[in-house]
Amino acid sequence: MLNFCDLAVPGVRELKPYQPGKPIEELQREYGLREVIKLASNENPLGPSPRALAALTSGMDELARYPDGNGFALKQALADKFSVEVNQITLGNGSNDILELVARTFVQPGEEVIFSQHAFAVYPIATQAVGGKAVIVPAKDWANDLDAIGKAINANTRVIFIANPNNPTGTWIDGDSLKQFLDKVPERVIVVLDEAYYEYAIHPALQVSGYPDGMQYLNDHPNLIVSRTFSKAYGLAGLRVGYAVSNSAIADLLNRVRQPFNVNSLGLLAATAALSDIEHLEKSAQLNATGMQQCISEFQKLGLSYIVSAGNFISVDMGKPAQSLMSQKFHISKLCIIGVGLIGGSVARALRESNCVDSIVGVGRNLENLQRAEVLGVIDAYQQDPARAVEDADIVLLAVPLGAMRTVFEQIRPHLAAHTVVTDVGSAKQSVIEAASQVFNGLPASFVPGHPIAGTEKSGVDAAFAELFQHRRVILTPLAETDSSALEKIKLLWQACGAQVTEMEPVHHDAVLAATSHLPHMLAFALVDTLARMDDSQEIFDYAAGGFRDFTRIASSDPLMWHDICLANREQLVKAMRAFSDDLHRLCDAMEQGDSEFLKTTFTRAKTARDKFCG
Repeated sequence: MLNFCDLAVPGVRELKPYQPGKPIEELQREYGLREVIKLASNENPLGPSPRALAALTSGMDELARYPDGNGFALKQALADKFSVEVNQITLGNGSNDILELVARTFVQPGEEVIFSQHAFAVYPIATQAVGGKAVIVPAKDWANDLDAIGKAINANTRVIFIANPNNPTGTWIDGDSLKQFLDKVPERVIVVLDEAYYEYAIHPALQVSGYPDGMQYLNDHPNLIVSRTFSKAYGLAGLRVGYAVSNSAIADLLNRVRQPFNVNSLGLLAATAALSDIEHLEKSAQLNATGMQQCISEFQKLGLSYIVSAGNFISVDMGKPAQSLMSQKFHISKLCIIGVGLIGGSVARALRESNCVDSIVGVGRNLENLQRAEVLGVIDAYQQDPARAVEDADIVLLAVPLGAMRTVFEQIRPHLAAHTVVTDVGSAKQSVIEAASQVFNGLPASFVPGHPIAGTEKSGVDAAFAELFQHRRVILTPLAETDSSALEKIKLLWQACGAQVTEMEPVHHDAVLAATSHLPHMLAFALVDTLARMDDSQEIFDYAAGGFRDFTRIASSDPLMWHDICLANREQLVKAMRAFSDDLHRLCDAMEQGDSEFLKTTFTRAKTARDKFCG
């Protein structure tokens, strides 16, 4: 089957989509809640201005017509309000659109875009999508370190993104510091000053000392772009209207790549009306300042540290890991683990420590191992019949060898409840997905393929420990059929175990794991087997030093498990093995020919890569 990921441009292949705040309806469904107060997207609790609502009503009759592609009325209103020329303004489908327009206009593949650690999540996405190189400068006290950003500028730098106030930390740059920084930036480098929370920051009740209006620097700095939005203080997030003010030459370039009708007609009408409703804007900013003070007061009473914010959000240290807070909402009544070994047992232990599971039922063919798991407190009960074990389970975790997946799917299929979510831990995903699709006549929406990148050479429930997944990656490989709420449950499960969850295409997963995990195991197995079959094998192993033991440790892994992995991921693994074999032959040839330069180049390149990627 064609892997369409291979057809995508390089920057898009590894791109992780922006994760917005969840809709209230999804949270209600996921957690069984009736009342939800959404804070995740920094929206205005007062909603749109009355004038904006009236404008929306008046524009309903014209919805069959395209909007004004130039946004004349809104641009004129913005120009009047901020004393700029109309030709300095670029309209966007939200300010996110402006950020992407900048990247598309000024950044070529390989060129650098600078932004701070803890910056807005769209900056790296916009950069990677055009093939740019993200240069992330460490933050200083959770804020943009302008001195460090300045030092990061080089001949390859094209754009600098600076959020003021910064999202998500809420820190801000004062006017003097900003001017000094802008004075030092070469004119060939575009600086984007992202002022999405400007209207909140300038309100006197918030007491943000020294916060500047970025537009005052436009005349002296023709490489400056100031972007703002109607999504926050103006309460129009659902209509997606943003804008940028810049040098007219820059605006002209941005408008060349801007889509002709990127802002819809209702958005144009509502934004124009909202701009004139000073009373509503004042109420919104005042309410935010009052709420901010209330939060700070309570944080201080509770002894919680926080970051002073110039936005309509605030970061606070709750004194415990995020997954501990999450587990208070994430709850499993019944978890069924089929295969209670190192991985399955460690999941059980980790979830118990997170206090988010009531009952764990273990399933396996080895009765002695199941009894041992119960004695150790890893599981609460056991069954040797998977069909009975999965009845009424919230989540079923398959931790069996890849070769057994299809059989297990066949056993449990008739007995799964409508609400049950099924996931697995197999290290080859295409074979598991194919087995599930064949048994269920199509991939079930409630199946979430997964793979924890964790383990040891030991096996069995006695080897299981709760910390196995702490700070380790878990790769989920959902498909189009996968239900979003099922996916979220499995994400929360692994996060409750302390893991970092990422998503990947199944084909890409198998190719990556073939190279980074499966191939090293093959090399270790082959090396030990080769040496063991030599006549003087005992002497060889007697003199084996630490390097040999470290390299071949993984050859002690379960042979049956690796037999199944080899067959399940043979296409990708054979490719990796043949590529390695070719390189090994070239190394042999170089040694036979006494090619000193080839050897030094190869070893140096390998050392450099190892030091760079693995530390």
